[in-house]
Amino acid sequence: MKKQRILLFSFLLFMWAGLETSAQQTSNPKAAFEIVQNKVGIRTQMVSEYQANGNQFKDVKAFFLNEMEIVKAAESYLRLANDKKDQQNNVMSVLSIAQSVVPNLHVGATQFVYSEPAVTVKLLDEYFRAVASPQFSKLNLTAPKDAYYVYATALEAIGGDKAKIELSLKEALTSQYGPLACEQLQILYKERGDQDSLKHYLEYGFNNFPERLIPSINWLQELLLSHDYAAVIRDADIVIGRINNGTAEASDEAWYPFYFKAVSFFNSNQFENAHKAFVEADAKCPRHIELVMGAATSAMKCATQKVSDKAAARQWYQTALPFLKKAESEFPDESSQWGYLLYSCYTFLDNATMAAKYKKYLNY
Repeated sequence: MKKQRILLFSFLLFMWAGLETSAQQTSNPKAAFEIVQNKVGIRTQMVSEYQANGNQFKDVKAFFLNEMEIVKAAESYLRLANDKKDQQNNVMSVLSIAQSVVPNLHVGATQFVYSEPAVTVKLLDEYFRAVASPQFSKLNLTAPKDAYYVYATALEAIGGDKAKIELSLKEALTSQYGPLACEQLQILYKERGDQDSLKHYLEYGFNNFPERLIPSINWLQELLLSHDYAAVIRDADIVIGRINNGTAEASDEAWYPFYFKAVSFFNSNQFENAHKAFVEADAKCPRHIELVMGAATSAMKCATQKVSDKAAARQWYQTALPFLKKAESEFPDESSQWGYLLYSCYTFLDNATMAAKYKKYLNY
């Protein structure tokens, strides 16, 4: 999975002063509560050191691992104490602690996703478990969808469970990382050879991320490779509309939808429509030899279709000529593309002088 920058969250730091520590015993609610107090005491000390050290932890990993231990201890205590009337004040205190600490497991996980992905996995395993725990149900905790992309990224980095990666990416589709999750699912299904699922998520990207060009380009390319030219033309028009009205992001890849549309006209033998589409594409996205040569070759195809009508054929060769000259001017090192066609064009137009200039390209 290629690395993508994951946003770092602000630390959610809460100080819990005045809590006493005691020996760590779990045989009864009182002992379990003392364990919580001990972990929170360690936390309080770490926060004090953080503040004294210019808002820098001496060991940031140790802080977040201790947060995880607080969550575990809180859950263990609540499991023992929830039904005991003499513990209700402590229960409320521990629930309050958990409400602030549980989200920090997600916060901490984002800190290590690339540097120590195993730590990220450890923190998020506990985070997801805590969010789902009946002991914390009164807190109405929910895991943001972003956490699943972080989890999938870290799992991939450590060679983790493929099924968990797949499920996490699906959960992340509605997060801010949705386009990236969708792309990773496409890669996963392509490597697996699952063509139906691949096509599903290619179409999903096209439909659900209109502001992103790459998902739409991938979808159009899939349709083109499937020779579904009518569908390419239909959906390319949708993407082109997004580009023209500013819905889609500005991108160096913006020429592809125009190109795929024109190629689809060409491949379905609609050469006049292809020529028009290539011309529009070149005007919108200049400096792409594929578009310039497409405009030229589709015009020459129109000419060959009208070979019995010399005047009409001549007109189409004259239409092709400026694009061939443009290709020569803008892409002088690509003579293998325009050289022979210029010779052919001038030959048909009975311009022997210019044809002779390009005769050397006959053997290209």
